[in-house]
Amino acid sequence: MDKKEFVGAVGEELIRRLPEELKGGMTWAYEEVVKVNDTTLAGLILRREGNLPSPTYYLDEDYEAYLKGRTMEKIAADLAKNCEMALKDAPAIEDLGDAAKLLPGKWSRYGVRLLEAARNRRFLADAPHEEVGAGLVLAYDFKAVRAGREWRTIIQREMLEQSGLTEQELSRIAKESAWKEDRPYLAHVHPATGGLCAQNLLKREEPVRMAEGQMLVLSTRTGTYGAAALFAPGTTAKIGALLRDRFFAVPSSLHEFLILPERLAPPAEVLTEMLRDVNRNCVQPTDVLSDDVYLFGRDGSFLGKALTAHTC
Repeated sequence: MDKKEFVGAVGEELIRRLPEELKGGMTWAYEEVVKVNDTTLAGLILRREGNLPSPTYYLDEDYEAYLKGRTMEKIAADLAKNCEMALKDAPAIEDLGDAAKLLPGKWSRYGVRLLEAARNRRFLADAPHEEVGAGLVLAYDFKAVRAGREWRTIIQREMLEQSGLTEQELSRIAKESAWKEDRPYLAHVHPATGGLCAQNLLKREEPVRMAEGQMLVLSTRTGTYGAAALFAPGTTAKIGALLRDRFFAVPSSLHEFLILPERLAPPAEVLTEMLRDVNRNCVQPTDVLSDDVYLFGRDGSFLGKALTAHTC
């Protein structure tokens, strides 16, 4: 069967396996969904009567597994277990209340994503966003959080219009909430494990000593879409003060930047070539931020793409 037929078969089998009390007149639909970096995924859209919250599943990887021999029934059974847990934990629609309209609500949280505009023309077509320079933009998330689980979606213009907020008000509210809930985090890479050291260097006052070949990682406390931390207020100025040098910001994914002081880093051309090779061979298409390395001044000023920034 082709991918669309596969999604339909999984949808029918998934619904059949759910407990009766959770189905709520549930139906399924197939939809090609545009995700980050204009990646199109095969979506299994589940809907329940009464506009109750229900999950969406993207089945491209499952379809590949099916073509390699995994049965559709096994795939549907695993998704049904996940779906049952999600439906039991999902906030009731009355709990979402004003949060669904982007107003302060019991479960409302906001986040920001740093994206490259050229890679996300379709994804950003109906999403409010703001330019931060060199082709990069910040877009805004709406998050519903309950029982340790998080539902996160990009804010669309229709949602903004329903809220009565202006784009400027949304920008202020979203960024204030994002940096309060998920603070920027700068750390050394542990030489033995490759993980991040526990100390958040943004909290220290004395300069950071680094040797050639060492790098820092900038993200947020949770790490989700943490690359946006580069544009949190005061972050780059603090990094410049800690390093006492201009520095390169290398976007290893949507979730983090590698930070290297200019005096200890390879030339911009080498860094850029390495980044582009990694993006093509090691990073999932939906996690790539950019093929460009960025340069910041010692005072934290954004000088633009490293290959074109003035380096005299």
